[in-house]
Amino acid sequence: MEKKTAQLLIPCLVAYDALRTLEENDILCSYEGVDTCGRIKMKVEYVDFQRVVIDELMVSMQNNFQDLTTLINLSILVVLNKTQTNGVC
Repeated sequence: MEKKTAQLLIPCLVAYDALRTLEENDILCSYEGVDTCGRIKMKVEYVDFQRVVIDELMVSMQNNFQDLTTLINLSILVVLNKTQTNGVC
């Protein structure tokens, strides 16, 4: 089977799950640095049937990153609200 290559940009917040998924599915990857947005650049080598895993991983990373961003934003709002109600601001 012919191997193909692709580059994945993985947000740091979801890197553990993404790299674990690649490892569990025997998809070879190599670190290529960090982009200007702080995402980890990984070169992946896969065969045709593994493309589905990569596509699902991309959707999952997007959803997980959005969920984590929402959680962080809500946490900041809660802290700010508590700070204001306690008379600190």
